[in-house]
Amino acid sequence: LGYLQKLGINAIELMPVAEFDNNESWGYNPTFNNALDKYYGTATKYKEFIDSCHSRGIAVIMDVVFNQINGNSPIVTLYPSSSSPYINAKTPHYYDFGPDFNHESEFTQNYIIKCLKTWLTDYKIDGFRFDFVKGFTQTVSNDDASVSRYDPSRVANISRYHNAVQTFSPGAYTILELFADLQEETILANNGMMMWGNMNGSYGNASSGSSNNGFDYVSANARGWTTSVTSDKLIAYAESHDEERMMVYNYVNGNFINNLSGSLKRIELINSFYYTVPGAKMLWQFGELGYDYSINSGCRVCNKPIRWDYFTDLDRKRLYNVTSSLIDLKKSYPVFQTGNYNSADLKAGNGKAFHLSDNNLQVTILGNFNLNPIDIVPNFQNTGKWYNFFKGDSINVVNVTDNIRLSAGEYRIYTSKQIKKPIGGYAYFTDVNTINETLNAFSVSPNPLGGGENLTVNFSISTELSLSFKISNILGQTVYQSTEKKFAVGFHSEQINSNLSSGVYFVSASANDGLKTLKIFVE
Repeated sequence: LGYLQKLGINAIELMPVAEFDNNESWGYNPTFNNALDKYYGTATKYKEFIDSCHSRGIAVIMDVVFNQINGNSPIVTLYPSSSSPYINAKTPHYYDFGPDFNHESEFTQNYIIKCLKTWLTDYKIDGFRFDFVKGFTQTVSNDDASVSRYDPSRVANISRYHNAVQTFSPGAYTILELFADLQEETILANNGMMMWGNMNGSYGNASSGSSNNGFDYVSANARGWTTSVTSDKLIAYAESHDEERMMVYNYVNGNFINNLSGSLKRIELINSFYYTVPGAKMLWQFGELGYDYSINSGCRVCNKPIRWDYFTDLDRKRLYNVTSSLIDLKKSYPVFQTGNYNSADLKAGNGKAFHLSDNNLQVTILGNFNLNPIDIVPNFQNTGKWYNFFKGDSINVVNVTDNIRLSAGEYRIYTSKQIKKPIGGYAYFTDVNTINETLNAFSVSPNPLGGGENLTVNFSISTELSLSFKISNILGQTVYQSTEKKFAVGFHSEQINSNLSSGVYFVSASANDGLKTLKIFVE
């Protein structure tokens, strides 16, 4: 949680944790909707987790599954399929994921509302993501197009559950995986519910450079949701548990096979046109470090490896800093929550210029989604000095339409005023990373380090360089910081008396234009 808090996360959406068959599952085969799965721990531990999230300003949202239920559930086995007060004898809609709830039945309605009340009042969660609400209907359909049409009975069923949520916990989130007719989603958004917005394909193609597809639908404005009620009712995402990773798009569809650094910089590019768009955004686990195991690694629903070591890779840490910086901008400056922007800026085209404005700040974001250099017309909102957020330099704009040439995959965020520095400082984003060219044979000893032992940092440099050293724990908190010191050409050993307790740490050497990091273990 400390890691997520430092990254800037303010809400955690858990995949289903209600009791399901077997021990390892995505959770979409529930057996008991009102109980925690035995594999995840006890009710007391779940409450402790929620309390800890709340103490850090992080909301907890549960993914709940009420379209279908596992055949082993008493809800299914207590009644003959032909006369169940809960389950349809035959699934009426196109998608059949197992025993299907009849949401027109008051038995089903009362059961689901009781479950919602338990999670909201006993556990104090902050809201729900309702899985596959497209199935909350008795309307017969035989294909996706027909089940996706506007369905007033489904609107009534969904609204009933949302109203119950608001009764038990006013202001709690109701998030819908609907993907239905825009008219239907608009009605529900007007009633205070939020919609999942799948932008995986659009961002994946843009990231890999395989097409110049637009991604304007990442914006609620592009759906016509411009009122104070609906402008924040879209939760857009580039990745989710159900979608392929951006890095895999880059490896497979782009010219970045076996090119980790190039692939990560393409993620930086799309992130600059993702988090900055007003509205809620969802980050799938380890996307901030360029996680690159395909959804189909092992099998689609197989456990994927946890790669905390990604944090020690300089290029991946740079993506982390970009992501965290963009999240910080979104939370710190109201311009990134404004309705004063044009979603058409995000439509198809290799060169994009996205503009945001309010009374205090103007922002122009430029990006080259091509695989070759191109000229972009920035259309700055006004002449004068504009500041490059990531690099700290500035330009004097005399003509707002003068072309700016960007290399392949390059992006820039310009602001009309000097604002806070990016996470990690400007050093991460300079064109030439001198520390990588001059700092060699960088190592630490001993590793593992015994408790109370001094740590020795060994390195050689090929040109005179000023360095400082920092030690961070696994949460990113600084536990040791040296003053900057100038080193001559040659080999050096620096001793650090850090008094570290047992655990995993990261030792960094930083100059004014770069950083190198190693992982150490303290026993």
